[in-house]
Amino acid sequence: MKSNLKTACVCHDCNTGWMSQLEADGRLILGPLMEDIGLQLKGNQQLTIAKWAVKTAITVASFNRKTRKPFYTHDECARFRKSWDFPPHTLVWLGRYSGVFEIGIFGIDGWDNHPKHPEVTHSYITTLTFQRVVIQVISIHARRNLQGGIINMRLIPGRWPESLLELRPSGSLFWPPSLSFVDEGELSLRQLAQRFSIGRSPMRPLTPDD
Repeated sequence: MKSNLKTACVCHDCNTGWMSQLEADGRLILGPLMEDIGLQLKGNQQLTIAKWAVKTAITVASFNRKTRKPFYTHDECARFRKSWDFPPHTLVWLGRYSGVFEIGIFGIDGWDNHPKHPEVTHSYITTLTFQRVVIQVISIHARRNLQGGIINMRLIPGRWPESLLELRPSGSLFWPPSLSFVDEGELSLRQLAQRFSIGRSPMRPLTPDD
């Protein structure tokens, strides 16, 4: 699960401490999935995969720091590091990939234009693939004046229930899903990465304090 991608957002202590341990823990569970071995994922195993995925999403969102502000706030990163608190409004899905790429990383900003409150939410969607595994993480920052406090994620139509498993800390899931993602066609990686309907980008990033 390692690549040659590097970012300056990670300090030495984190990189060789809790992040290194999380890599090791994640490898034990994701290894059989990468080898395309069918198995049952218990709640604690799903949680470990989700932690690894969110850690990776936070790192991916910090790429190109010279040209864009990182999506995840300093407080969100600190809470995740200290107590494994996921950023608010974060979901993680697991899928199977049968294409030719060894590794792929997609990071996309999403905006939802509410009729009465333009640019009411800002989301970041991270899609990762390595060998036979694909993982997607979405985190959403919403304005405090969001009407009704309800966030509606608009999905582009697709066979998502048959191709993705939502990771939860309780209950069991059976790997793999009935459908797999490929390089071209109806269930392509591009379609997966862009499955959330997004609006135009505003002038500045939205933070949870807005």
